Amino acid sequence: MNHNIEESKKLDNTEKLQEISRLLDEAYQHYFSYEGHCKSSEGWISVEYGNYWDRSENPSEVPIRNVCIYSYVFCEEGRSQDFDSLDEALETVREWHAKEMAYDYNAPEEVAAREEMDQFATEWLQEMQASGKLEVHIIGNEDD
Repeated sequence: MNHNIEESKKLDNTEKLQEISRLLDEAYQHYFSYEGHCKSSEGWISVEYGNYWDRSENPSEVPIRNVCIYSYVFCEEGRSQDFDSLDEALETVREWHAKEMAYDYNAPEEVAAREEMDQFATEWLQEMQASGKLEVHIIGNEDD
């Protein structure tokens, strides 16, 4: 069993939800320090509890049936991810957090990748303009 899962089982549900929120917020703060692209619902967390019959069968617990986290930035498949439990959600958010916090925007390989993409975009734009497939009009430079 994964060590983080064992640790999360020691937390109650409220503490798990607080830890998920804390880790997401810290990862987003790091992300937004170098990037601004996102969706307005970033970090949305929803928890679905069982129905009446689920609760009546076990009134001392509030059964969690689903946890959904919306994160265009961190979800690797789509814009949101569903989990069967807070433990599962917490484990994944810990992975997202670790990956984001390890990312260095200014690392030489990241700078080189951005420079390569900029060069490609510049060449593509020039080719499209030269072929007549694209016209560029710069707003604000018109003669009045």
